[in-house]
Amino acid sequence: MIEYKDLNPNQRSAADWNDGPLLVLAGPGSGKTEILTLRITRLLQENKLAAVLGLTFTNKAASEMRERIDQRLGKYTDRVRLQTFHKFAAETLSQHGSHIGLRPDFNILNGREDRIAFLEDAIRDFPVNKYPDFPEDPSNLLGLIDRLFSESYNGNRTFSALESTPPWVQPLFKKYYQLLISARHLDFGSLIFLTKQLLIKKPEIVRLIRRGWSHICIDEFQDTNQAQYDLLRLITPKRTDNLFVVADDDQLIYQWNGASTQRLKNLQRDYELHTLQFPESYRCPPEIINLANLLIEKNRTRLTNKSELVSLRQSCNSIPVVRYLHFTSINEEAAFIGEDIQKRDLSNKDCVVLGRTNKLLHGAVRELCNVGHEAFLLQKKREFDSPLVSILA
Repeated sequence: MIEYKDLNPNQRSAADWNDGPLLVLAGPGSGKTEILTLRITRLLQENKLAAVLGLTFTNKAASEMRERIDQRLGKYTDRVRLQTFHKFAAETLSQHGSHIGLRPDFNILNGREDRIAFLEDAIRDFPVNKYPDFPEDPSNLLGLIDRLFSESYNGNRTFSALESTPPWVQPLFKKYYQLLISARHLDFGSLIFLTKQLLIKKPEIVRLIRRGWSHICIDEFQDTNQAQYDLLRLITPKRTDNLFVVADDDQLIYQWNGASTQRLKNLQRDYELHTLQFPESYRCPPEIINLANLLIEKNRTRLTNKSELVSLRQSCNSIPVVRYLHFTSINEEAAFIGEDIQKRDLSNKDCVVLGRTNKLLHGAVRELCNVGHEAFLLQKKREFDSPLVSILA
């Protein structure tokens, strides 16, 4: 674990930050999560009245942060809560959801098939014949509902993300989430949506949350969607709130769920932010960082005045860390991989090929086998994948 004596000046400034909004722009391998946990630990040790709510995106990240803080404190304390946005929403609805007609013993749907089944129930009594443009495929409708949730649709007749909003969108959306409530089943999008509705309807619950947590921290902020940002604004509405945000707009990976660089621009607009940068990478060698900088400089949507990444690792001159090659077809690229492994006398068991889609990887496996390699495609085994079920199907 990083300790105070190991910190560079910007890291120390972030760890020592007390009150007011701070944005930490942190590159890969810069120690950002360690600094965040170090700051939380210091706040709890120095201020007996401090209580910290930390929000992140995966249960694994929240658990790791919790473990690091417990190790530093030498004990567990309930003055810090580290959880995902969805866990925070679920707990809030479990405690206060009765104000919007939700019982506390609701379940969470995480399977696509279950959600489609609920959507089909909503469509069953829906006047589909009134709308000639109503989609026939429930899967496409579910994608639209997910977009409505992630982009913080407010339930009005128009949805700003669509050029024109079909008249059936509003009543179907309302029917879907009301059916979830009545059946005591919520999905991930409705967790955030209904928590927002609850906090808007009952501002006294917002005041309760604000009294409970003196400081709020957000990890990987660049991956928030509009709905999550709107939820954050409800619990930290003041421009000077104690909000500590760690982000990197060069590591945006959740665009499929509504993440956007616009969120960071909104953050700068809505808060009196002080900004610190962590451009130093303690993880990646210079060869990787130099290539990353070449790519990053072409990104026109990133925040301005950001420092270039700097590697503090030793160079890996003994091996070609990255090679950039051009091929005229997928098959040519796949064939090259097999020939390159042979030419460099590499062992099959030491090599892994990464691809964007299974279709590309199937082609790579075929070409590798054609030149004598033992290759297979690693796939997640589903619950009902078995020869017997295949026969029955």
